[in-house]
Amino acid sequence: MWALVPLKLLDQVKNRLATVLTFEERHGLVVAMLKDVLKALCDTRELTGVLLVSREPSIQSIVPSHTRLHFWQEPVNCDLSASITAASSYLKDEIGAAGVMIVPADVPLITPLQISRLLQQHNKVTLVPDDQNMGTNCLICTPPNNIPVLYDGSSFKPHLASAEKLNLDPLTLRCEAFGLDIDTPQDLVRLAYCRGDTNTCSFMQNTGIGTRLLNQISNTRTG
Repeated sequence: MWALVPLKLLDQVKNRLATVLTFEERHGLVVAMLKDVLKALCDTRELTGVLLVSREPSIQSIVPSHTRLHFWQEPVNCDLSASITAASSYLKDEIGAAGVMIVPADVPLITPLQISRLLQQHNKVTLVPDDQNMGTNCLICTPPNNIPVLYDGSSFKPHLASAEKLNLDPLTLRCEAFGLDIDTPQDLVRLAYCRGDTNTCSFMQNTGIGTRLLNQISNTRTG
């Protein structure tokens, strides 16, 4: 089983956070979250390797090296779904991966223990939705590409329907850490309440972003 983590170009990420974060803060947040996601996956013993899929030219200088971490440049002019499909085919056809675990780069609270539990329950298709049951924040497929992927912000129900149509007995699992992906200011506020020994929590604290957001909430309530 291989993990697959797609990442956009860093100058195009998290535009919905522009109302509360500067470009530099958004860039730093994305890098911190990516490091936490990759570390959790690389530290999961059940995974053979982790494939980071991106066209970001600086990515290999940003991410710490790890024996399990590999890089793959996504095809030009591919949307997210096409990029994931191509990378999954590469893992299956060139690497011999029996399965693929697709994880976004913005779920910084996941841990190796949580990842292991998902893998231990997995059979053919396993889906972990976001906390609003809209997006798919983890998709595990054995073999890779056994269902068509469609990542458009509301992919959970289409993925589930596709697996059911193909009689693959999909398993839906809930996980609080996987449920929180950081896309909106509201997500960022929830993250500001979190504490832990992670790059993301340290970034939120050291930059003052967490304190700033919580103070804004406090002032709004008392104003």
